[in-house]
Amino acid sequence: MRKFLTALFLSMSLSVFAQETGIQFTNDSILSEALSKSAKEGKLLFIDCYTTWCGPCKQLAKEVFTQKEVGDFYNQNFVNIKFDMDKPENASIISKYTIDGFPTLLFLNAKGEMVHKKVGADDAAHIIEVGKIAIDSTRNFIGLSNKIKKGDRTAETISQYLNANFNGNNKDSILNDYFKSKTDQELLSKESWNLFTKFVYDFENPQFQYFLAHRDNYKSKYGKKEVNDHIMLGFSYYSWKHKENVDKTYLQSIDSSLYMQYVKSVEYYAAWRASGTEKDDKGLWNNFIGKAIAYFAEDIDPMQINNGCWYIYENYKAVNDTSILPVIKKWSYKSYLMDKKSHFICDTYAHILFELGETKGAIKYEKMAIKMAEKYDPGYAKPYSEVLASFKQKK
Repeated sequence: MRKFLTALFLSMSLSVFAQETGIQFTNDSILSEALSKSAKEGKLLFIDCYTTWCGPCKQLAKEVFTQKEVGDFYNQNFVNIKFDMDKPENASIISKYTIDGFPTLLFLNAKGEMVHKKVGADDAAHIIEVGKIAIDSTRNFIGLSNKIKKGDRTAETISQYLNANFNGNNKDSILNDYFKSKTDQELLSKESWNLFTKFVYDFENPQFQYFLAHRDNYKSKYGKKEVNDHIMLGFSYYSWKHKENVDKTYLQSIDSSLYMQYVKSVEYYAAWRASGTEKDDKGLWNNFIGKAIAYFAEDIDPMQINNGCWYIYENYKAVNDTSILPVIKKWSYKSYLMDKKSHFICDTYAHILFELGETKGAIKYEKMAIKMAEKYDPGYAKPYSEVLASFKQKK
């Protein structure tokens, strides 16, 4: 009995310790109650606006919010609460604070006024930095809003302001104020380029028109890939904005070959999604493979090729398509030649080689993946080592 009680006590102690090392979220389910607590404690209210289907939300909750340094900072400076944004009672929060992406980290004062906001997951250091910005009256959303109202149109202030208010009603006017005040040389500066690529993606925007007319200058300074990537983003936004009446002739006039690549990418990802709904459907699979062949022939990012190869590797058995393995071996090696520092690509290529019975090569590239992970992304070294052990065991 004593052993049982001791074990129970240790288990409870460890559980409490684990909870205390991360952010302590209150059990309040009503915003007004959380705001009252915020007023009573003299702290800002931090709200983790998440959804149950959001992968980055889960990553934050599991891997970041549980870290001691994150918990220490947030527990000291905020009243912390979590709200599932899919619940009907939270619709008013989405509307009032313009929440259009998940996760959203929302910071309110006791009056319910938005002090700061960040969309998207990040690592512990950046999440702590977001909290530091929220309590800094010169850097948070309210402070930045005051700077904007007073006419501050520096690239740094605009970028910080729009990061916290991406779809604000004054977004276009602020950006236009900035770009209209710049010379041609200043529009080629790193500050202007970063502001443009981050916040301007509408072909109908005057600055995008300027960019298209001077794209060769931007290619010379920032590279063909960066320029083409932003034009591709423009194709995507235009197609969404004018989804009822897409002027394909207009899009082709911007860059016919790049537009064809965009069309192939749309068809490829649509075929991928369709294939994923019924993974044993041979017709959907063949359509996806056909679209992949067409798309991978284009000059695309190596990680796009890698992701497609991994999906095929994981699912080819469902339709018994062993003939695709030599094909994805070539694709995967192509992606490796394009990016020899990616541990993801090396790991994918190693798996494909092993599946083809080329164990020696599989071991070689899995070892390379481990070395790269140890250098750039240590969290992946252990699972890669386990894969390597399995390769050797079956050798």
